[in-house]
Amino acid sequence: MTADERVILSLLVISEKTEVYARDLVAESGGLLSSPSVFVHLSRLIFRGYVTRRADGPPPLGPQGQRLIPRSLYRITDRGSAALEVEVNR
Repeated sequence: MTADERVILSLLVISEKTEVYARDLVAESGGLLSSPSVFVHLSRLIFRGYVTRRADGPPPLGPQGQRLIPRSLYRITDRGSAALEVEVNR
């Protein structure tokens, strides 16, 4: 697990909200995470089963009526919490 992935999982654990937007993770990281890289790390964490993602409502419409990608909310799983605990106790 990378340092950035540990930061993301830690932020998801300590968040007062159950689900968090990626931009909030970047803001709460105090400069440790960047906007482009947070999505790469979140994708890896989802693939491993450490984090889940859900769309926040229906896809918004763009200026020409095209459907855009909806914002996503992220949540740590029990497996992610256990993996973070192992990493922290190393």
